[in-house]
Amino acid sequence: MLTELARRLATGLASVVAVVDPELVVLSGEVAQAGGERLRQLVEAEMTGLALPRPQLRISEIEGDPILIGALRTAVADARQTVFDTARFDA
Repeated sequence: MLTELARRLATGLASVVAVVDPELVVLSGEVAQAGGERLRQLVEAEMTGLALPRPQLRISEIEGDPILIGALRTAVADARQTVFDTARFDA
């Protein structure tokens, strides 16, 4: 079951890697946490013939929903910049 999941992840990632060409791919979420290092190794092995160049693969250590957390942090930073930016009054 883990091998099939790794194959599917690798197939999807290969498409993204072909377009975006990232140096690093971080697997996150509950499935990645549950699969851990073994899942990472299997995905890496499955990507061998699918994607060139192959990015580094890592498992996220952030618990919960890292995408939502990142989006919220970005939104808060943008809001702070907008609200507290004094440069807009220099004219």
